[in-house]
Amino acid sequence: MRGGVVLGCALVGLLVGETEARADMETARRHFEAGKKLRDAGDCTRAIAEFERSVAADESIGGHYNLGYCHEQLLHRQDAYEAYKRAQHLASVKKDERLREISGALAALLQTPHIRLVLPQPLPDGLRIEVDGRLVPETFHAAETVVFIERASRAHSVRVTAPGYEERRALVENRQVRPIELRRSIETTTTPAPIAPPPDGGSGSTWQHWTGLGVGATGVALFTVGSAMFVSYLIEERDLGRQYDAANRCDKRPGKNGESDPCSDPSAEAVRLNRERSYMANEDDAKKQAPLILGTTIGGALLVGGGLVLYLTAPRPRAHAATDTRVQVLPILGTTTRGVALTGTF
Repeated sequence: MRGGVVLGCALVGLLVGETEARADMETARRHFEAGKKLRDAGDCTRAIAEFERSVAADESIGGHYNLGYCHEQLLHRQDAYEAYKRAQHLASVKKDERLREISGALAALLQTPHIRLVLPQPLPDGLRIEVDGRLVPETFHAAETVVFIERASRAHSVRVTAPGYEERRALVENRQVRPIELRRSIETTTTPAPIAPPPDGGSGSTWQHWTGLGVGATGVALFTVGSAMFVSYLIEERDLGRQYDAANRCDKRPGKNGESDPCSDPSAEAVRLNRERSYMANEDDAKKQAPLILGTTIGGALLVGGGLVLYLTAPRPRAHAATDTRVQVLPILGTTTRGVALTGTF
């Protein structure tokens, strides 16, 4: 009985995680096979959607590599580069033999027109990069940003801007690596920022806090009931088992020195049978209550976990705005402007 309860509790957690992982892998494999069929049939447009669903369910080297291949066939070189790079990273981590093939595909792709921009780290907020007047999506920004060019040209105009930084323009030749240095604007460096008052801490709780507490309390109660039932069974099983073992040790031999032996009592057999029935009845009751014990214990643990997640992920109450007034006089020192500014809360 004890082994069944403990083993059941342990297996529930393992089976849930294993089932989800198998489902993701099966979904990824199904979409990957569908993408391969479409790719072999020359329909890379529809194959891309299948490969994207495959890597979304479970990342794989083959999924990213085939995604890059189809993007390259459709001349989506920027997307092909990102997919090849991801496949290369996975193959490098796993020491997969396909690493050489993926690196070769990347090298061939980099023979097409492109430029490389080495950006400052960390990347400034609101960074914008334009190459030949075309905006480079923020998702492609990296320490070394590779930008593929649609039209072949010897040099390409690059414009980089960010709030609080001077605009940077440059001509970058094809396949050239160009570091981009950003300098803060004069107004930003010479004008001190006003010191904001510390925000008032929010007080109170949201409905999600109370829901999490309620769910967690219910889980604690259920877990306590299940645990109490299991502990009660263990105590009773130990006592009845000890009595049953003692009764079985009676051999009905006469006592020593003429003394009467309790085991030689004619009622000893009846006592043994009675204790055996009590022990087996307790075991039968425990087997009948096993689903209830498992249900309350496991269900209570899950509710405690769910309540904890609800409580920890609940949004904090919005802080009240400060009512006091703060005023600052700040100097303005720009290239064309001199003066002072009055700032604060009123």
